[in-house]
Amino acid sequence: MGRLLESARAHGRCALVVVAVGALAFVGGRWTAPVRVEERVIVDVQERIEYQDREVVKRVEGPVRIRTVTRELPAPPGSPCPDRPLVETVREEVREPVTVERKVESEAKAQVEAVRTVERIVTVRPDWRAGVLVGADLGALSLAQPIQALAAGAHVERRVLGPLSLGVFALVPVARPLAPAVGLSLSWER
Repeated sequence: MGRLLESARAHGRCALVVVAVGALAFVGGRWTAPVRVEERVIVDVQERIEYQDREVVKRVEGPVRIRTVTRELPAPPGSPCPDRPLVETVREEVREPVTVERKVESEAKAQVEAVRTVERIVTVRPDWRAGVLVGADLGALSLAQPIQALAAGAHVERRVLGPLSLGVFALVPVARPLAPAVGLSLSWER
């Protein structure tokens, strides 16, 4: 009976260790997130309106009329034909007055500029990583009691240089909870 009670306590402690390691791995899972790159495109539209005034002067000259004036002048004394009057024809150009119109025209030119900015947000890889391990001891594997071959554990890793990580792990066999196995791990990430 004492041996059975001791085995139950050891299995209970092993189960608590596995639950605690699982909880830590779950909480530490946010540090094991993959690298995420988020790009935000910001488009800034700027509108510029230029006004340009110009003065238009329109000068209209009136029509030119040609007028012919015929005058009869009395014959000067000593003229060979005193009974015939002298006829004088004069052509005159008469211009109408010049009309000047002044008008101010305003033009608006709109220019629209779109400035595109790409903002890149990179979520860096975590420095720490934790996880849960479950395995089987192939030497202790038997068809009568397969649960006795199980081993549970946890591991913790720290990124040391670029993609290189160094870590520690611990495994507790279900059959022998008082004989855990510990070790170091080295991993390379691509």
